[in-house]
Amino acid sequence: MQKVKKALLFFTIALLFAGTILGGCSTPSENTGKVEENSVEVEDIQKPENDVESTGAKTVDAGEEELENPLTLIYFGHSTFLIQYDDASVLVDPYQPDFGNYGKIDLQVDAVLISHEHTDHNYSPGGGPGATVLRGLTADGDWHQVNHCLAELQITSVAGTFHGRNLGKNGVFILTTPDLRLAYLGDIGHTLQEKEAAQIGKPDVLFLPVGGYYTIPPREALELIAQLSPGIVIPMHYKTADNQDTPIGTLEEFLELEIPYPVKSQNSNLELTSKTVPAPTEIWTMEYALP
Repeated sequence: MQKVKKALLFFTIALLFAGTILGGCSTPSENTGKVEENSVEVEDIQKPENDVESTGAKTVDAGEEELENPLTLIYFGHSTFLIQYDDASVLVDPYQPDFGNYGKIDLQVDAVLISHEHTDHNYSPGGGPGATVLRGLTADGDWHQVNHCLAELQITSVAGTFHGRNLGKNGVFILTTPDLRLAYLGDIGHTLQEKEAAQIGKPDVLFLPVGGYYTIPPREALELIAQLSPGIVIPMHYKTADNQDTPIGTLEEFLELEIPYPVKSQNSNLELTSKTVPAPTEIWTMEYALP
């Protein structure tokens, strides 16, 4: 009996050690932001009525499918999105409080992604004082290599793309879960070379600027979609009622082109799984919710 107890104890210690070795990854972080008295917790943002509680994928009885964690996507207008997966929350390209009439972003998230340092994309305090800030460009304006994990949500960057209108380099982010691949193109101003297209891969969701002027021209944006063949294209960076002074085009002007893909209207809050990703490509236009 004593030998059995010792064997069980040794087996338990081995399992704990293996769990530590196989744990998630992380990289050094840069924390910025200010403490606001009226800070809003991410959990306070309304989720879709059919929201599934993120409890982690688990294996059920033999013969049944493994459950898939949903990814929640919330659009705040312009190029700003909140992405939530399991217990991780990521704010992407938050605009400054004085940009147009969108308002002030004031959340508490795990990470803030900033594709480039323009005021309609780089309000890092919007993610709260505890957020890790991941920048697509260095302080000198060169591409910055990002490789950061939040449990099963991995964030990487792709070098080699440029901002439209000769405004410097542009950061591209890839976000992957065990079931989904998202590509955020920032203010890209051109179609892709083979190397960059290969690194981006075939996204389930592609965030693409369509307003032109500062970004890729709308007709070339359609060529870029054809290069990547994503499941869902979400247009961003276009003129709305809340940024009327900008010279970029409207979403309607983009959609007036000969769009070879089905176009579907969605609300500001989506819940995605691999099963909801269409094939072939569809364009999903999202309403936006002011922060």
